[in-house]
Amino acid sequence: MKQIEVYCDGSCYHADTEKAFGGWGVLIKSEGFPTKMISGHIANNPHCFLNSYHVELKAIIESYRRVHQAVKMGYQVTIYSDCRNFVKTIKNPYRQTPEKYQHLWVEFDKVYLNSRSVKIKWVKGHSGHPENVSAHKLAQQAAMLKVGVDLYIH
Repeated sequence: MKQIEVYCDGSCYHADTEKAFGGWGVLIKSEGFPTKMISGHIANNPHCFLNSYHVELKAIIESYRRVHQAVKMGYQVTIYSDCRNFVKTIKNPYRQTPEKYQHLWVEFDKVYLNSRSVKIKWVKGHSGHPENVSAHKLAQQAAMLKVGVDLYIH
């Protein structure tokens, strides 16, 4: 079975304040294909100030969005996140999260492929893992430059 590895991360500045902003980054690797790098900017929400919880979950949501077709085509997908809390929460069918994050979990549930073909695993963040570092840099750049990328690299 063909394999895809996805690394995702979020980055937030001025968390839980009126000045908060952030970004998410996703790196997709599959044998025989160029590596795909995707990122996006997240502006603050006046109803619920942005924090790391938002940007990490948004990175996971965007990861799932990008592999949807591959799963349908029979690929085995592993998504790596350095947010241990999310990895545990996603795997828990009885998850309970604070009200202010419900809109993100609703968005997640719309894209989540409850499939044996998709696994989510924790990778230790800020430990020099090359793909995690790349996803982190993508998230930081998207946050700071207020623009995302969607490109392939060889």
